[in-house]
Amino acid sequence: MDIYGIPSELENEAFNQPETGMGYQYVTLSFGNFNNSYGLLLSGLFFVPNEGIYKDWVNKKSEERLVFFDLSQPKIIPIPPTIKMVNDKLCVQSKENNSILNAATSSKPPFLTVTTENDVFYRLSAFRNDKRITPVKGLAKHTYATSDNDIKEVPSGLAAVGRYALPSPLPAIHVFIIHPTPGTVVAYGTVRPNYGMAGGGVEAYFPNGTGPGTVSYTRSIPMK
Repeated sequence: MDIYGIPSELENEAFNQPETGMGYQYVTLSFGNFNNSYGLLLSGLFFVPNEGIYKDWVNKKSEERLVFFDLSQPKIIPIPPTIKMVNDKLCVQSKENNSILNAATSSKPPFLTVTTENDVFYRLSAFRNDKRITPVKGLAKHTYATSDNDIKEVPSGLAAVGRYALPSPLPAIHVFIIHPTPGTVVAYGTVRPNYGMAGGGVEAYFPNGTGPGTVSYTRSIPMK
């Protein structure tokens, strides 16, 4: 499947918009006035058109899927950018058209509380350079993670795809640890079955993100 790199200016635009779930945002890339491309933005970095998410994956036999993932890293195809503002929205203009990135919103976990001194969270991502981790090592606003207890049920990147009902088949092998400042707002919920995945994992949603120095890369886990 093809994965399209987006310009840094659109990375910053996506950074300010909510995640749909852990590691992904549903987005619309609007070309000019008539053409829209719907799909996923993964880790705030890479765009996967909706028609390409499962096209080469769902029809494979189960024993072939792991081989498919083992073949190589996804092919990254840059979107050629010329940045400008259109109707107060950040746009990318290629040689032939304009494009605008808009992220969809989703329902948020229902149990809102604040963190305590000993709370620890984890974020799993398909990419080591996850854009939802800020340059000062915090979480961006409207970002998802999971709990210290739930991470124990995730032995591999593909297990994370199933447990957190992720729409992208790319294994979430990169693990970030989060030590939020006490009093940080967080909402909890349970991941519902979706995209043909079982779900059932605990999701932790940080509407205001977390402060500087609260996030660090801790390890990678096996793919399968």
